[in-house]
Amino acid sequence: MWYSTFMRIAVLGLACVLLPLDVVAQPASSTIPPEVYRAAGLDKLTDAERKALIDWINAGAPMTASGTPAVPAAPVSPRAPMVAATPAPAALPTPLPPLSEESEINTRILPPFTGWTGRTIFTLENGQVWQQRMDGNYTFKGTDTRVVITRGAFGLDRMRLVESGRWIGVKRIR
Repeated sequence: MWYSTFMRIAVLGLACVLLPLDVVAQPASSTIPPEVYRAAGLDKLTDAERKALIDWINAGAPMTASGTPAVPAAPVSPRAPMVAATPAPAALPTPLPPLSEESEINTRILPPFTGWTGRTIFTLENGQVWQQRMDGNYTFKGTDTRVVITRGAFGLDRMRLVESGRWIGVKRIR
């Protein structure tokens, strides 16, 4: 299983290097759906402001811990001052709180539970819902559905079935 995950990461990294760089330089209006473009207020920017924004993004705009662009203290270009960032629309989903390095979740999978097959959804006794994020199949024939969810390598979560000791990579969806 680790080999297929490693290969996916390697292919993704290679694709990022080999992608044409001129795709990033396109104006934002051609890569953003029109309704999102208008909702974000990008249609109200002047050509100079739009160019400054695109240049800032292409220069490797710094991001905050929450994944939103960090607004620089000084303008990107003396000719086109940066416009203050507006909050994200309320329709965007808020990210789930991450599982901290030292914590773990001890709970049970609600029945019926017969194992996992590809993209299995696990509903837990504590109300959380997790989804299998790794390939693999496992048929469970036991009765004890206790699980422990911990933070693994690279910040990815994994769920271990206590009775069998088998584990699978998971991601929280609710």
